Amino acid sequence: MQFLPEIQIRNNKYVLYSLYFGFAILLGLLQISLIPLIEIADSVPNLLLIFAVWITLREGKTIGFLYTFFLGIIYDIFTLQVIGVSSLSFLFGVLFASFFYRRGKEILVLASYRFILIVFVSVLISNLIENIFYLKLSEINFWTSFIFKWLGSTVYTAILSTIPFFVSFRNKLN
Repeated sequence: MQFLPEIQIRNNKYVLYSLYFGFAILLGLLQISLIPLIEIADSVPNLLLIFAVWITLREGKTIGFLYTFFLGIIYDIFTLQVIGVSSLSFLFGVLFASFFYRRGKEILVLASYRFILIVFVSVLISNLIENIFYLKLSEINFWTSFIFKWLGSTVYTAILSTIPFFVSFRNKLN
């Protein structure tokens, strides 16, 4: 494959952001097709929120917030929820994660166990905001919602965030 030009993805922002966009659509499709199959007690992990936290810790606050809003809209469209609620809740969660961004030292956060803790707290914040909107619309008790939907989903998402952690950790070693 010598005849193909080598593309420096990190240096070409248009290619990088296009890849992020394509990956976001792929994760959205996985969220509605594969993730419901691994549901445990009404708790499902949120792939798009993991990706939003990862982008924020990788690219910084501005790009992270823009993609987080976009990922929230994708999540709402694919899961047939009220448009904008997930964007708002994702932004609050990612706002917490953005405090851990350090320019030039992104891999140190992404490849450490702090990443899993950051994802856990970000998802906890996001789920709190989202459940405040939907709790009024349902007849579910707050504590039932907290234990099964909110806390279960948060723990499940944090467990699933070990996948990008191990990928980043492996890339840190190379």
